[in-house]
Amino acid sequence: MKITSIKQQLKRTNRYSVFVEGKYEFSLSETALLESKLASGQELAKQEVGEYKKLSSEDKLYNKALRWVAMRPRTKWEVSFYL
Repeated sequence: MKITSIKQQLKRTNRYSVFVEGKYEFSLSETALLESKLASGQELAKQEVGEYKKLSSEDKLYNKALRWVAMRPRTKWEVSFYL
């Protein structure tokens, strides 16, 4: 499976959509994309695509938790209840 393109998302400009064989597969944050060293034209195995999809989910949850914590100071109970 070949990465055909990597495009910056319009609404969430800190995230990038990865297209494999011309079809959207997953999105990653800018940091995760740089750490994974993905590039257009790179070959991926099906297993690797699955791993990147999992990384995408974890990355979204991490960013969601950071936004929630950054809104205002939270108590230990609020954090443990939310997570």
